[in-house]
Amino acid sequence: MPTRREDAYAFQSLCKTERLLVTYFARSVLGVRCVFALLSMCRYEFETNEEAKQESLYTGSFTGSG
Repeated sequence: MPTRREDAYAFQSLCKTERLLVTYFARSVLGVRCVFALLSMCRYEFETNEEAKQESLYTGSFTGSG
């Protein structure tokens, strides 16, 4: 049977491991959110640019960027 000291060490080790996992997970989630935000912005820019090109076909002037 483990002693109190061994239990305390195991508990501290478990807490440290949990904190590391939570930190790693939080960083991963933040990275994924940043990638989704970037892709969303790129998609919006692309769609806006395409709409401007379509309008230019009818009006004869294109003012979009890129």
